[in-house]
Amino acid sequence: MINNISIKKVILYILIPINILFIILYKIEKVKLSKNNLIFRGWVDITYQISIMILIILVIIFVKICLISLFELIIKNCSIKNFFKKLFTGIMAIFIIICFLLGSLNIALSYYPEHTVYIQGRKVIAKVGPSFLHTTVNFYEPVNIFSMKSSGIPSETYKGGYDKYK
Repeated sequence: MINNISIKKVILYILIPINILFIILYKIEKVKLSKNNLIFRGWVDITYQISIMILIILVIIFVKICLISLFELIIKNCSIKNFFKKLFTGIMAIFIIICFLLGSLNIALSYYPEHTVYIQGRKVIAKVGPSFLHTTVNFYEPVNIFSMKSSGIPSETYKGGYDKYK
């Protein structure tokens, strides 16, 4: 029978490298796109931020598993082992909650809605940057599902924090 900790280690050894690979791939492609005056679509940026948040949570879990394994080897008293298991689990839970809340806040504040609209007879993506006092809309031409480029249509700025393309 495989114990629970070895299953978690196998999952972490697979998921951590996959997340790191995705983050590196994102950064490389972002540099390539910027050299060609292209940018990622909003959903790709959100996926990148979620991947970073998942990676941080996985590292926290991995550190907790390693610390518990270390303390099981060092400490022989069962009641002290259980105390440290509970302590590390509580600390891990606090860090994961903080990471999740800060990551969700970051995603919420960096999200800019995108709408497909027709302006000047062209199909463009309107990327709306809302704020409390004014809203800025930038227009981009869709290249593919991952990227877009500047359309040459001047940006719009209007009073109010609403999305008129919604």
